[in-house]
Amino acid sequence: MAQRIAVVSSGNAVTGPGEGEYILIYEVDPSGIKEVSREPNPAMNATMHRGLHALRRAREVGVSSIIVTEIGPPGYRAALSWGLDVYIVPDGTSVNDALAMLIEGKLTPAKGPTHEHGYHGEETHA
Repeated sequence: MAQRIAVVSSGNAVTGPGEGEYILIYEVDPSGIKEVSREPNPAMNATMHRGLHALRRAREVGVSSIIVTEIGPPGYRAALSWGLDVYIVPDGTSVNDALAMLIEGKLTPAKGPTHEHGYHGEETHA
């Protein structure tokens, strides 16, 4: 059975859940990786807890994991409660590289948020 993975991105770069223009949905199975959907990120129209909007949309389309560059406390708590694994990659990571790192077992689920308040770039990371 294929696993569904979301990657939040702008252009070809992975971003935070509240920052990327799109939520890319991939299906991964033993035969490979296939992009199945490109969703506009609802976080772009949100004023608060932007990442939650992206995470909620990812959950609605049936993903089990999401790859981002950062995640705040509200998003991390929501992902945990919804059963989503969150994988963090460094800023500037391409979507293809992030997917390859996940498939190759080089990523592990996040153990907590990457910063305390605000979204990435608004305040200093903890």
